[in-house]
Amino acid sequence: MVAQVSCSAALVVVAYLFTINGNTLVTKWVLPIILCTFATFTYQSLLYIFPGLFFIDCLLGKFDIAKKSSFRIFCRIIFLCGISLLCYVSISQLLHLITGIPQSQYGESVAVYLHNSFVKAFKILCKELKSKFDSTLLSPFWFLPIPIALILLCAKPRLRYAFSLCLVIGYFFFPYLGLGLALPIRSWFFAPFIYAALFLAACLQAPHKFRILFFIFSIWIVCFNSSINARSSLLDNFSEKRDQLIASRIYNELCVEAPQSLKNAKRSLIIIGKFKLEGILPNISNGDREIYGASFFSWNSEPQRIYHYLKIFGVKLPPSINGSPRAEKITSLAMVRDMPAYPARGFIRMVDDVLVIKLADEAK
Repeated sequence: MVAQVSCSAALVVVAYLFTINGNTLVTKWVLPIILCTFATFTYQSLLYIFPGLFFIDCLLGKFDIAKKSSFRIFCRIIFLCGISLLCYVSISQLLHLITGIPQSQYGESVAVYLHNSFVKAFKILCKELKSKFDSTLLSPFWFLPIPIALILLCAKPRLRYAFSLCLVIGYFFFPYLGLGLALPIRSWFFAPFIYAALFLAACLQAPHKFRILFFIFSIWIVCFNSSINARSSLLDNFSEKRDQLIASRIYNELCVEAPQSLKNAKRSLIIIGKFKLEGILPNISNGDREIYGASFFSWNSEPQRIYHYLKIFGVKLPPSINGSPRAEKITSLAMVRDMPAYPARGFIRMVDDVLVIKLADEAK
């Protein structure tokens, strides 16, 4: 997945280079749309990199958004982003009609302004941002005032560089404060570009004898984040082994308690709750809990996700009816409420031809 996202991010960069350097209809318009649409199917947040690269070029002095020629390029980039997003939505809708696979409502679920008053939403977003910057992953971000101060002190014309700085940093926070999207930290694909742009701009403006310091600090950032990635990969591997063990136990319990349900396609299934499972390193900061060793069965585990994970793992299950009126009716039954939860024996039971798997009480 990491390699796929990295390659897709590279496609967005290539699309940007085609947009600003292309001199034909294909290179200036068609190829950027194809590349950005393809990247958006990998991860929607990748499209956000496209306009951000223009702001970075403004900071590095390649463009001046106050000039008509630069502003026309910026308008072209925004137009291409809109067309790429439209292509992505249209193709997704077409695939939904052909395959019947439900479309994701993820964007609406993380849009804070849609679900709260403006004041409450703003407080939620500020809390979200604080938790992100408490994260180990963004620790180097606290050093960014150093290149920012150098750019403002050394760069000339100072006003243009100050405006470009505001564009870059403001664009970075725009999804949070402008759109009201409480995005997880894994969506911050633009952060590495921010690091690189600010330190490169400061290095170009600093005296020659200080440039070696920027090189040393860049090496430190690479080593620091490499250690974070190695730690994350190791803990995710441990977590995956643990989740496989849980899935195996659920399957074994199914074979004992309800073996006929696995062969009867007319029966259905509901999954109740998500059990509290401590991370492999429970003492890590809140901002890192989504990164280090979180279990699929406890972190953001909607019943449908658990259901599909079990199927991918190889557990043969009847169709899920989670979210349906019948599922709500069965969940409200006294015998279901009194059922023991995983890992106690009896957490699986047949109720009115519906297979009930109780991972935890709903209140948990």
